[in-house]
Amino acid sequence: MGRNESQPLEAEHLVAQARNGTGRQAPSRHQRRALQALTAWHLRRWQARGGILVLPTGAGKTFVAGRFLCQDLLSQGYKIVWLAHTHHLLEQAFREIPRSFHLVDLSRERIRIRTVSGAPGHARVRRVGVDDDILLTTPQTLERALSHRHPSIRAFLRSAGSRLCVVFDEAHHAVAPTFFRLVGRLRRGCPGLALLGLTATPAPQGKGAGGRLRDVFPQGILLQVPLQDLIAEGILARPLFESVATGQPLPIGEAALRRLAMAYRELPPRIIARLAANKNRNRLIADTYARRRRRYGPTIIFADGIDQCEQISEFLRARGVRAAAVYSTCRARRGSDAALAGERRSEVSAAIEAFKRGELDVLVNVRLLTEGTDLPKARTVFLTRPTQSPILLTQMIGRALRGPAFGGTRTARIVSFIDDWQGLIAWAGFPQLEEGGSGPAPVGRRRRALPPAIVPVTLLQALARETDPGPGRPATPFREFLPVGWYPVGFHVAQHQGWEAVPHQRSVLVFDRDREGWQRILDAWSRADLRRLAGPAVALDRLLPIVEEAMARWFPEVAGRERRNGLQTDLVAVLRHMAQNGGVPPALVPFTGRLAHDLDGLVRRLRPAGKARAGEGRQLRAEFGRADRVWKHLFGSWAGFRRAFAERARRLGGAAPEQESVGGRPLPPAPPDFLPQAVRRELKASAGCCQCCGDSRPGCLEVDHVYPSYRARRDVRSNFQVLCRVCNGNKSDAYMDFRRSSLPGRRGPPREIRPMNGPHPQRAEETEAWEQVARRHVNFLYRCGAVDRVRVGDRRGLGRVWKVWLHAGNPPAWVRRLRGSLLDHFRELCEEAGRRPPRDLVVMGTPGRPTRRRG
Repeated sequence: MGRNESQPLEAEHLVAQARNGTGRQAPSRHQRRALQALTAWHLRRWQARGGILVLPTGAGKTFVAGRFLCQDLLSQGYKIVWLAHTHHLLEQAFREIPRSFHLVDLSRERIRIRTVSGAPGHARVRRVGVDDDILLTTPQTLERALSHRHPSIRAFLRSAGSRLCVVFDEAHHAVAPTFFRLVGRLRRGCPGLALLGLTATPAPQGKGAGGRLRDVFPQGILLQVPLQDLIAEGILARPLFESVATGQPLPIGEAALRRLAMAYRELPPRIIARLAANKNRNRLIADTYARRRRRYGPTIIFADGIDQCEQISEFLRARGVRAAAVYSTCRARRGSDAALAGERRSEVSAAIEAFKRGELDVLVNVRLLTEGTDLPKARTVFLTRPTQSPILLTQMIGRALRGPAFGGTRTARIVSFIDDWQGLIAWAGFPQLEEGGSGPAPVGRRRRALPPAIVPVTLLQALARETDPGPGRPATPFREFLPVGWYPVGFHVAQHQGWEAVPHQRSVLVFDRDREGWQRILDAWSRADLRRLAGPAVALDRLLPIVEEAMARWFPEVAGRERRNGLQTDLVAVLRHMAQNGGVPPALVPFTGRLAHDLDGLVRRLRPAGKARAGEGRQLRAEFGRADRVWKHLFGSWAGFRRAFAERARRLGGAAPEQESVGGRPLPPAPPDFLPQAVRRELKASAGCCQCCGDSRPGCLEVDHVYPSYRARRDVRSNFQVLCRVCNGNKSDAYMDFRRSSLPGRRGPPREIRPMNGPHPQRAEETEAWEQVARRHVNFLYRCGAVDRVRVGDRRGLGRVWKVWLHAGNPPAWVRRLRGSLLDHFRELCEEAGRRPPRDLVVMGTPGRPTRRRG
């Protein structure tokens, strides 16, 4: 039967009619493997049946599960209970499962499916009937109905008998005691219960969590398909994350922001409305696309309101971008009658079809395209603001994740527009998509994979703020800035509507000075009756008095507003966790690498006599680069690590800041900057551009030493060259003379290339910027201005063959030996920037005598 927009999400489907339908989707190879694993699991006789299917985001978990249910269970008379925490997932299942009804045996005449929750448009529990075949609901709704012995639910379960299958979407949240109790009740009432979990992240946090998951799903993981396998097969696109800082002031005060962070709720509608109405912010979003339209290609922009949707669309069209605004019929233009609503639906359908045909570059929508719309052409998704809902986030970015095997693209760009939330709010990240990562890349940086998970990255970011004691303070042992471990906590929080509970997971740092206080608080709370605080809708004002009392009793000496605020936020998270987990406290996960990251110990090991020794710089860099260390996350960069090491050395022994050594001799302190500004201006004017890469943009040029500063002579002309900031930063203190086209008497060829970044994202469309990248890399190999000219493409774009001509006196064989590594690196940079990568790299010499370059 059909369904009216105003009716609840419930429907009756005729099996014969479904078998005569068209447009059926055939399962891909990994989906066929999953179906085989599910069928084998179902056919075996288990004392308690429970297993987990692990598929990455975008791999079709709902499609696979729906096909299995229709083919193997509904055909045998089973009833299905589909559990999910959010209305988004329930509505996705309501649309997806009926697409497999053609697989149901003809012995079944009809299939009834019903969505039950407190969300608008969903049925209420009283509408559940014994004739229903599939019940889509939330764990909270089902638990509440069973606790109240609701007759409709009890009758439905009795009608299933021993043929009941419960599917739990996002099953990694199944470790909560409330779900334990729910499963226990269902298994007692239905001895033959089959429990199937679906997830993209099968490993819950916390000591013992894996064991608790095994109690719920005794057969464990039935099949797990790695994300990288699907990317390699072209089923999924490789996600590339970018962040754009809006630079706009927040429409919220500091105190309100802290309360919002502790409440773990989505932004209030008034804040969302103010962000959406910010014309400068919307103009930035349009400008970002317009400047890099070739980079982003067909794009979907998710806006927060109809006015913002229309405004961004107008800004895009004014910049020559083919854009359309699409949104639901809840507010059609300026009217709400049926005629206008129907007209608006037609406009939306026409815009979507135009986008599919390539006649539109951008669709700006108000969460209309999160689910159910097939848009394989989409290469990029713009998220105009962050969200705390990982489910909604996944649905939005999923619009661009289809790989080339299904008509999509090889890479997908996810562009987030970031306001300055001061690091307080735990926005949802992308853990399923970035193996080892958890969130968008920092503004202006390329994303790098995290090292082995010694410490969660969120803890490392917090720890980095603890490591700078500030000037004038005593040398507190560095070990005190390192946590002894962390408490992994998880809980659900109802959003403003009250009918959707969003899961949250975080890690609470525990320092040695606070360990005893934490233990006493956990002991006290484990003895208290926290059941009144167990609901996801518990208000923050009910939690804060308990937290304040605990702080006054067990942390009375905590000083400093920032530390007290941080401790308060941590205690609220732990209290929520314990209340929703039956009063059981989280187990401390020890920081096993704590001693290895004691910077004071490293100083004493490298400087046993308190003075710098020959080779110290080399040893320090080796320590920084170790795979089992996380220094780069603690200090941000090699330079930051060196500064921290030098500062700790000074504080411990009054030694001068550490300097690298050259030729076995420590470097003396750098001489004062004696080069007059007038001479600097003259040198820049004479050179006209970077003498390494050729960049001539205003404001990017700097005057640099040819020889390191410790060898600098007072002759200001003979030891200085002009470089751009990028070349100067990569050169550091090395001896390179880019004024010369060759360096007579130099040593043999380098053993490896020095990989450097590609052009800034704002210049990724410029062929000239890529020529500068190629020139820079090759010149660094020869340590001089060896490149005569470069050709990597023309105005129409990058070419398939990149060509480099060298000045005489520079053996092309040097580059040819490293051609494979250099070409692979150039390809990687192009792919990350969304540009066509080169197929080949040709390096050749230029006849003639070496000449001295300008400057």
